[in-house]
Amino acid sequence: MELVIRARKFDPFSYLRNLPVWANLMIARRYQEAITEVERWRTFSGHTEMGWWWLFHIYCDQGRYDEAMVELRHSSTGRDPESGPAMEKAYAESGIQGAILVCTERLASLSLSEHVDPIAVSQYFALAGDTEQTFEWLEKAYEERAPAIHLLAQPALDPYRSDPRFRDLMGRFGIPESGWEGLGSGED
Repeated sequence: MELVIRARKFDPFSYLRNLPVWANLMIARRYQEAITEVERWRTFSGHTEMGWWWLFHIYCDQGRYDEAMVELRHSSTGRDPESGPAMEKAYAESGIQGAILVCTERLASLSLSEHVDPIAVSQYFALAGDTEQTFEWLEKAYEERAPAIHLLAQPALDPYRSDPRFRDLMGRFGIPESGWEGLGSGED
């Protein structure tokens, strides 16, 4: 963590320099610190709409769904003329899981015509509680050799870590169990 904070000092307003800080704090389940860092960056950089993905996931992990929904509205899916209203309706009727399912449907649809990060999609399905779709998208990530492999440590996947399919997948990615065991055992 010390190294990513030191690297950020060279360009404190850079999204790419701040992203590892947010990711490491989230993976460590240090949620309040992660929120503070994202909000600090938003304030100083002037990029108030960026960082939404991280805050959305942090708020979901904490069960703060109204705040998560605010962040989800900043997403391209939330601003989409077709899925935005559907997402709002689903949230009103079914809560955060309904809104997330609208987003996952939109991302799955987009994946037919453009690249969509399969690990990120798997996380949305995980948050919606759809185990089979979560693993289907994780398999796509493996097949593509997805570069965002660090996202496998995100809290959204905690409920799946004991599943033999997850263990198998991590082994195929070349990540030893010692590299991820114990994730999700801490609270912030």
